[in-house]
Parts: sequence; C-alpha cells; structure tokens
Amino acid sequence: MELAYSRLNHMIDFATRTELRIVTTFTFLLLISDRILYYLLLLFTGSVDLGTPFYFDLNIIDQLFLTVIIGPIFETVIFHFILIELLLYLFRRNQFCNYFVIIISALLFSASHYYSFDYLIIAFTGGVILSTAYIVAKFRNMLPFAIVFLIHVTYNLISLLYYGLKNGMLF
Repeated sequence: MELAYSRLNHMIDFATRTELRIVTTFTFLLLISDRILYYLLLLFTGSVDLGTPFYFDLNIIDQLFLTVIIGPIFETVIFHFILIELLLYLFRRNQFCNYFVIIISALLFSASHYYSFDYLIIAFTGGVILSTAYIVAKFRNMLPFAIVFLIHVTYNLISLLYYGLKNGMLF
C-alpha cells in the first residue's frame, strides 16, 4: 500500500510540474511576443496605437476584477473551450485540423480585442499562443481549460500592472 501511495504521489507531483511548466512557458511566450510585436510595429510604422480599452476608466479594483478574473474566464470558455472543442469535433482531426482550429480561434479572439489595428495584431498572436496551449494540454491529457485560464490570468495581471505603473494609473 505504501508503494502504491508513493507512486501515485509521484505521478501527481510530475503532472503538476509538467502543467506548471506549460503555464510558465506559454505565459513567457505571450509576454515576449507582445514586446517583440510592439517594437516591430514601432520600427515599421513609427508609432504604436494600442487604443484605450474601456476598463482603463475604472478604478483599480474593477480593472483587476474584469481583466484578471472575468475576462479570462469568459474568453477561455468562448474562444478556447467551446470553440476549439466544437471545431475539433466537426473536423475530426484530419491532417490540418489543429492548425485550422488554432487560426479560427485566434481570429475570433483577436476580433474581440479590437481597440486598434495594432492591438488586433498583438491579440491575434496571443490568441494563437493560447489556442496552441489549449491543444497541447488537451492532447497531453491535462486540463486545457485550467491551463489556458492560468496563462491568460497571469498575462493579464502582468500587463495590467505594467501598463498601469507605466502610465501612472495605479497607486
């Protein structure tokens, strides 16, 4: 019994570390792609217009609640859980199914973030990364909803704090 418990504990520990590694890796990819795209847009266009999301007019508690909890839950349910699962079911894993599903999900995800054209480009890339994380977690028999939700929450929290501090909107 002790050996079985030890093996189970080891398997849970390994799964947790693997999921944490996926969350960390994809969050890092989101943050890096955000900065790279920002500077590429700046280089090629001379300026970057990210627009002003509606929640910037709210107090910090409401901003945190909307961007770190409500937004990621809603967007993960709609653009990743429902949409990806539906598309995977409809196309039943033909050779290019995963790529198609990722692109469709990312397009709809970015369309919901249309504050400006520049922001749309950055949101599309973020949508590709989040959709890819969902598919990777799904086919590794992990918890894709939880993983994408955690990536999204972490990214939104870091972004909100960064832009809020940078623009003097926090504290």
